Amino acid sequence: MRVFVVRDLCLLLATTTLWALDWHTGDAWQQALLGGMTGLLAYESHEWGHYLGARLGEARIDTPSAWWSPFLFGFDPQQNSRRAFVQMTWPGFVATLAYLGAFAWLLPNEGLTSAIAWAIATLLAGITLFVEVPILLWGLSGRRLSPRIRVPLP
Repeated sequence: MRVFVVRDLCLLLATTTLWALDWHTGDAWQQALLGGMTGLLAYESHEWGHYLGARLGEARIDTPSAWWSPFLFGFDPQQNSRRAFVQMTWPGFVATLAYLGAFAWLLPNEGLTSAIAWAIATLLAGITLFVEVPILLWGLSGRRLSPRIRVPLP
């Protein structure tokens, strides 16, 4: 797991450094790169929320072998309880709300960087709302969780 901590701290350091260097006012390629990096931080915060929830809920999880994996872990609903599933799920939603609030508070109101970051953040929040929330509600309803929600890891 250390490799993912280092990877994402490097992403955070690089992104905040480029914001401090005013890349959001630079050339279009600089703005696009920084917007993408900012959006990637939003995604990673969501995933870290799920990971921390899984650890706090004592879920049985698999760790990917590749440092470039977009997922921090794999969760098999057949090996975990409904409680572990709920504990894993809701912190990702909290992280999504947190990055949306941070974006609204911190990002400039105009520019390509902000537009790209907001587009990624909105897409991710939409996936959370229309894919992950229904899966959580299904699980809370008492129905059996499908093994198809298992994420294959690299």
